[in-house]
Amino acid sequence: MIVSSSSIGITPARAFIRIFGGSREAPAGGNAYRTPGPPAPPMGRNRRGLALRRMEALVAQAAPRLRSEPALAERQAALAWRLCTATRTRMPYHLRMAFCRRCKSFIGYSARSRIRVGRGEVRATCLLCGHVRRKALPK
Repeated sequence: MIVSSSSIGITPARAFIRIFGGSREAPAGGNAYRTPGPPAPPMGRNRRGLALRRMEALVAQAAPRLRSEPALAERQAALAWRLCTATRTRMPYHLRMAFCRRCKSFIGYSARSRIRVGRGEVRATCLLCGHVRRKALPK
């Protein structure tokens, strides 16, 4: 049996407030049936610029340590990857090339990858999962 809100003495607006919390009035620029949550943190250019500089520093520190201290290098690279996803910042191309596209592990620039140049392209093979990344050479 379906019980309507009017049969139990509750107006639709009160039922909405009981179920979802907040008010039924639409927030500025929002949906009428979606309650406004806490404001999002500011995502200014300064924060993204800081994230880019930090990513550069983390990958620059991780690359030479990949052979001697692989666990530390992997941790630094994972922090750089998490930093770009947390701040919704696109990682620059030269940093993205240091990560395997399939297994997302830090392959460095030659430590965990095999790089071959020929047939008009550069092929970088991840030695952990075997994924091949190809990049055409400019003519």
